[in-house]
Amino acid sequence: MSPPDFSGTYGSLLVGGLVAAVLYGITALQTVVYCQHSATRDGWLIKITVGSLWLVDTFDMAAISQLIYWYLITNFGNPSSFSQPVV
Repeated sequence: MSPPDFSGTYGSLLVGGLVAAVLYGITALQTVVYCQHSATRDGWLIKITVGSLWLVDTFDMAAISQLIYWYLITNFGNPSSFSQPVV
């Protein structure tokens, strides 16, 4: 009996994580450029909104990174890991 093939599952997880990382990098760059050039002219509501969105995106990227590490490194080749919550 051969082990199940999870290459499609792991591959889509990795590709999705890489796309999310690229988009996070673009968001981080835009946040830095905003802080350097436009933050002095905008009101406090816009500044808080930009900062809050950057923090939410940072948390999301950390969660995606943890998920990828859990499945591709810690539990690689363990098909029962899909039935367990990510720690």
